[in-house]
Amino acid sequence: KKEFIYREKIDYFNINKLHLSDDWFLEIPNILEKAKIKEGTENKIIDNYIGHFLDTAKIDGNVALAAHNRGFRKNYFENLKDINIEDKIIYIVGGKKYEYIVYKKYIVDETDVSCLNDSEKREITLITCVMNKPSKRLVVKGNIVE
Repeated sequence: KKEFIYREKIDYFNINKLHLSDDWFLEIPNILEKAKIKEGTENKIIDNYIGHFLDTAKIDGNVALAAHNRGFRKNYFENLKDINIEDKIIYIVGGKKYEYIVYKKYIVDETDVSCLNDSEKREITLITCVMNKPSKRLVVKGNIVE
């Protein structure tokens, strides 16, 4: 068990340099075809990619991602509102594929960033705006499939 954790930590440190790589994607069957992820959530990133929140995990912990859902060049999360509990999310990083199962979907105020908090467990958090409610955000949470 200790060796496994150690190997994961080495992978994690290499993964931290992923913003230089092209091997970082998200896919949600029936909602999103494979889309490229880039580091950062500022508009110059999420206008073209799915953005990764800088201070969140890339593997171990809470992987948090954001994308537009309408009105921009790329609207990768345009159908995120249609995701259901128990749907699959596929996260590809560093040549490895991780599967998550949606366990929670909810709305928060744009100032509520608690969904970005790190986690002891591996999970993924997807965030986008709520249509016609500029001060609200849709949050989708998924647990890793071990």
